Amino acid sequence: MTLIELIVSIAILLIVGTVTIGAVNKYRERQALDKSVSMLTSILERARSKTLTNEKNTIHSVRLNTERIVLFQGGFSSSSVNNEYYSFDPLVEIGQLSLTSGTNTLSYRKLTGQSLATGTVELRLKRSTTTKKSVIIYSSGLIEAN
Repeated sequence: MTLIELIVSIAILLIVGTVTIGAVNKYRERQALDKSVSMLTSILERARSKTLTNEKNTIHSVRLNTERIVLFQGGFSSSSVNNEYYSFDPLVEIGQLSLTSGTNTLSYRKLTGQSLATGTVELRLKRSTTTKKSVIIYSSGLIEAN
């Protein structure tokens, strides 16, 4: 094998490796976004379910922050030992929060499970803010992810 053949072989390997690493990273980012959307919808459904079953004789709500979700009961207190904290994947953040209540908190009515706020939560990749998914909260309390 000549030196030129060796250099060409190494160049081809570098190109293939670069393309492969890029594809793997893109796949990892999409998985992180999907996982975060799934986690958010699961926590919202859990808060609604706990309210409907009147667990601990109180409503349950969800507070949304850029990189974290808090599931709490009754009124929010950051020092409550009953708060449940969940973090989005480090690659994901809330890009836009558009709720009719004008706040970052979602609560549900006892007996009906209706949401006291409606709107959209947009999750996006931190590195590529155009890659995003939305979670829509309806007044019925139902949730749709797309």
